[in-house]
Amino acid sequence: MAGRRSPVSEIREILRRLQLGERARRIARDLGVSRNTVAHYRRWAAKHGLLLGPLPEPAALAALLAAPPGERPAQEQSLVEPFCEQVLAWHAQGVEGQAIWQLLVERHGFGGSYSSIKRSCAVWHRRRPGRRCGSKWTPGRRPRWTSASAACIGIPTRTGCGAPGCSS
Repeated sequence: MAGRRSPVSEIREILRRLQLGERARRIARDLGVSRNTVAHYRRWAAKHGLLLGPLPEPAALAALLAAPPGERPAQEQSLVEPFCEQVLAWHAQGVEGQAIWQLLVERHGFGGSYSSIKRSCAVWHRRRPGRRCGSKWTPGRRPRWTSASAACIGIPTRTGCGAPGCSS
């Protein structure tokens, strides 16, 4: 199964067999893992000096395998995170999700989806309970433009209300 985490006992067995000098193909076949998995753990073990000497206990191995706090793989990092304060500021001014996404694309070349903004806002909302963010946005709905909030961030408004920046 692609992307699954190997249990510590399986990794320990891979390391034991690597120490004995077995070939990656045989280890992979016997344990039912990919040769790429064996190669990955060979590189990891070499980096941590585990190919020579006794193997660490399972608990110590599990601690070595755990990612350091704060370090996340690239696929787990949000594309929206660098724009967090801007997105929250726009939302506080009443600009809705679709419009925020469009502004990020136009002004910053944002490559993420509207859904990524919606997900990030949900996370930020849980982290900062005092802030209101994105929980009522619905995908596919056209944004509502309020003249006052739109004018203050430079968006042409669509209603003729007489607010500053209103085009009608």
